[in-house]
Amino acid sequence: DKKKVILNIILLIITILFLFVFWGFRSNSASLSIRIDDYQASFKAFSNHAIIGNGYNNELAIKEYFSDFRKYNNGLSNSIFVLLAEGGIYLSLIYILPQILIAYESIKFKEKNILAMDIIFIISMFISIYTFTPLMFLNLAIIDAYIYSKKNKVKEENYIERMEL
Repeated sequence: DKKKVILNIILLIITILFLFVFWGFRSNSASLSIRIDDYQASFKAFSNHAIIGNGYNNELAIKEYFSDFRKYNNGLSNSIFVLLAEGGIYLSLIYILPQILIAYESIKFKEKNILAMDIIFIISMFISIYTFTPLMFLNLAIIDAYIYSKKNKVKEENYIERMEL
């Protein structure tokens, strides 16, 4: 058990060092500036229509807030803010609520692998754009199936306990 704690600490330190090195390389490029501008433009678009959003696949609502320095690069770079800007809180709940539920369930049932998968999924939404793609829908389906199976397992165990009494 002591070896696991030491190994986890070492892995955490290596991960943090890797992130600092990676961040240093990325911050010297225009990529970081463009990503930050994406976050800002998406948040401004979200602020206009926070509840219902600006409309499904309406990237123009975000692009009108792009800074002038990046007119040559008009692609988007993150899923979470695009989702908020295009779908508002209303559509975002379909994506965000399962993440909260799976984190809760995986902590409750002490399933570290599921929690790790959820964290990776959340991080990927901040660093890549795949909001309305089959891959995103597959991830959401897997998460929903996991949550549903846990709820049914608990109900089944409770039923069995009542029958034994």
